[in-house]
Amino acid sequence: MISRWAPIWRNIRALLLGVLDLAQRWRRWLLAGLAAIAILGALAWRWDATLARNAHERLSPEVRRWAGHIRTWGAFNDTLAFVTVTWLIGRIRGAPRWRHAALAALLAAAAAGLGVNALRVTLGRPRPRAGLPDRFTGPSLQWNRQSFPSGHSGASFASATALAVAAPPVGCFALVSASAVAAASVANRSHFLSDVLVGSGLGVLLGTLFGAAARRGVVPASSSGSQ
Repeated sequence: MISRWAPIWRNIRALLLGVLDLAQRWRRWLLAGLAAIAILGALAWRWDATLARNAHERLSPEVRRWAGHIRTWGAFNDTLAFVTVTWLIGRIRGAPRWRHAALAALLAAAAAGLGVNALRVTLGRPRPRAGLPDRFTGPSLQWNRQSFPSGHSGASFASATALAVAAPPVGCFALVSASAVAAASVANRSHFLSDVLVGSGLGVLLGTLFGAAARRGVVPASSSGSQ
């Protein structure tokens, strides 16, 4: 049983090492990306209240209900679906590159989910539907105080970006899906616009790292020879 899982663990380890190596090489670009995300979030902040109010007053209950369904799809279900499709393509075609892309997307979504959730639990921004003053209140485990940044958007864009880099044919569809998840988060007033933009941006950065590591063939020597 252990020997059966050993190649997977080796691939995970090699992929993570590849991500760390790329993060070190691209640290200036990553810092620039983080700065751009922060600026974009700050600029969007002024529109948050207006968009949240419009979503409440102008969108029909039916639209908000469908937005809720899309958010449910974005609760890691989208990642699992696209990862499974990518892995099956690699399995059917006998192409390890596709299976490595699937693994990269899964790990990217997990990393984004952990990072973004840590931030939103720590910062404690109330959600639009909470009806509370819009400010950071500090650490909170209450769902209605975990708005910034968006976890759904972060994980969806992380996996979609990783696939767009490492397996573009599937990644294109995944990016469309991630965009729908982000828009739905604003439409059903689960998040403000700035929450979604920052969460999506962080997901894109992580997805790029994981996707690039997979595309460069950062896998154990025993596996790379079969590509």
